[in-house]
Amino acid sequence: MVKKGLAGKSGKYGRSVKKNPLRKKEAGGKIKKNKLTKKGAPQSGKKALVPKEVLEAMKENRKEKQNKRQEQLEEKKKNPQKNKKRKPEAKEPKEPLKKKALKKVRKACEDNDYETITKIKALWEKGRVSEIEPAKQAKIVEELKGLMEGKVESLMFKHDLARVVQLLLRLGKANDSNFIVKELLPHVCELSKSKYGKFTVNCMLKNTSPEMRKLIFKSLSGHFRKLILHAEAVTVVDTFYNDYANSRERTEMVTEFYGKELYLYRDLLSEHFSKVIELYPDKKDKVLEELLGHTQVFIEKGLSGHIIVQHLMLQYFLHGSEESIQELVSDKLIEQIVNFVHTKEGSKIAMRCLWYSKAKERKLIIRTFKGHVKDMCMNENGYLVLCALFDCVDDTVLVKKAILSEIMENLDTIAMSQYGRLLLNYILAPRSTKLFPPSIIDCLKVGDTNNVS
Repeated sequence: MVKKGLAGKSGKYGRSVKKNPLRKKEAGGKIKKNKLTKKGAPQSGKKALVPKEVLEAMKENRKEKQNKRQEQLEEKKKNPQKNKKRKPEAKEPKEPLKKKALKKVRKACEDNDYETITKIKALWEKGRVSEIEPAKQAKIVEELKGLMEGKVESLMFKHDLARVVQLLLRLGKANDSNFIVKELLPHVCELSKSKYGKFTVNCMLKNTSPEMRKLIFKSLSGHFRKLILHAEAVTVVDTFYNDYANSRERTEMVTEFYGKELYLYRDLLSEHFSKVIELYPDKKDKVLEELLGHTQVFIEKGLSGHIIVQHLMLQYFLHGSEESIQELVSDKLIEQIVNFVHTKEGSKIAMRCLWYSKAKERKLIIRTFKGHVKDMCMNENGYLVLCALFDCVDDTVLVKKAILSEIMENLDTIAMSQYGRLLLNYILAPRSTKLFPPSIIDCLKVGDTNNVS
């Protein structure tokens, strides 16, 4: 049973609810929002009437606005030129000029060579243009030489003056560029490690005399092990090894990686590891351990595209055991094989990877050749890798899909090239003495002795 309240009515949940007398008053009046009344003011139920005077005033205001608008339109039709917008007058840039002046003063206070640097940059902008007359260019080079002589060391490590030095080395005579090399000799290692300095070192090697190159080599010798592992300095070491180093300098560069003991006798050694073993047979195991550590680092850092790195890796692949070579043929090396197939020493490494690797690794190597078969067929060293592949791989289905299908698609262009014809002849008549010289046959016979194939 629901109890009745004092007011005689039950609430929502059966409780008695008293009616509030104040609410009766609020409920009696209705709140309406009207333009002529304040918001929230209580009004009676009847609508509020607007007085006539107010309505007449509103109508007059509207008529006045319409008349003004018509007058403006008539004036525009009569005088159309007056209505054109005038361009704003260009104001003098007072504040930016002040900022530039303050910047120059600040730089002059911070750097004592600021004035000379601005002159050098202005001359460089004129001298680097290809259409300039040779007489004017020679004058600019002489002026630059006069400004930079004795200050190359302090100016070289500034990012915007490295190209000025390269221009002097490129356009100046051999005697003119000697002062730059002499001043930068103690800082060649630091320059070769920097992002922009390596280009100046390469420019020094290219545009200086052989006597100056010997001085550069002396400053770099003893640091090749560290420089070759640096991302920027590898290019300097590789270009020097390929283009400018003689046989004696190459042996000195390579023997740094054979260990400290053999590096002391570098004048008596040869570039090739086989001749080193003949002189010092007791130290073969130590040197192989050193080479194994270096090759593992080269593979991890992806440096196998450089020729000096390929030479060092090949020495281990030639004289190391088959088990150790199988351990080296990992996923990282397989991804990099395509980068060194086209070189003489790199192709020998790729052939040994195919010969001494297991079936699983061989499949991965063959799949990496997809899309590169045409270039390999027409390359002097690349086609030998494919010949070795046809000798040792038993999975004919995979070879047909990955290699032969691409050869058949580009058969016309491959048959017209010199080395492409040799590959096609090897498929039809392998190791024929009439078609192939004995050096190539002996090179491919090495794979017949492996235990994997």
